[in-house]
Amino acid sequence: MKHHYKNKQGFTLAEVLITLGIIGVVAALTLPVLISNYRKSIVETRLKRVSSVLSNVMQFAVNDNGESKNWETVNSKIFIERYLIPYLPGSKFISEAELGKMYVYGINGSKIELNGGYASGLKLKNGELIRVVNGFDPNSTIGLVQIGVIISQNKSNIYYFGKDYFTFYYDINKDSVLLYEYYSCKSDRNTLIQRCGLYGHDSACMALIVCNGWKIPKDYPIRF
Repeated sequence: MKHHYKNKQGFTLAEVLITLGIIGVVAALTLPVLISNYRKSIVETRLKRVSSVLSNVMQFAVNDNGESKNWETVNSKIFIERYLIPYLPGSKFISEAELGKMYVYGINGSKIELNGGYASGLKLKNGELIRVVNGFDPNSTIGLVQIGVIISQNKSNIYYFGKDYFTFYYDINKDSVLLYEYYSCKSDRNTLIQRCGLYGHDSACMALIVCNGWKIPKDYPIRF
């Protein structure tokens, strides 16, 4: 009986190298996009969560202490200890000295230390850091409390407006958290894009994201 064997050939070294090269090119093209999309999704998820946390906490504080327009004037430290920490189990107070080690940069090269404005902070159990600026004053002409948010801390303590750091506001007269100040979803889009990432107290970046259904838009001026 005769046995017939098929000629089995493996891949040549050249073919293997070509295949690996193609895989490398595809990975080089797609990996940065995947990483960028992942970073964006983290920002979107955490911003929305912080917004919900702040709104709920301030509502609890109002329920227990009455309308905020009737609260006494206090600095950031006391405001956090009195109106935030009691409703945020697992959170940790961040002193002005600790904030002084953290820096936020704008896309134009501007820089601020996070302890500016006599600020104190609070780190949530999920990792976000809340910064309260200039304390609480119900007699303030603007009637707002500035609340900065670092999405997640890093070892370098260097952050960027509109990428790692965003600004919310608490409206004293309405007992509500504002997602953006002086803007609306009808604001001129070019203005929002031009201002996003320039200033720490500006909420143009928040307006762009919130008005896009809590998604970072394609024309967002800051890369991830």
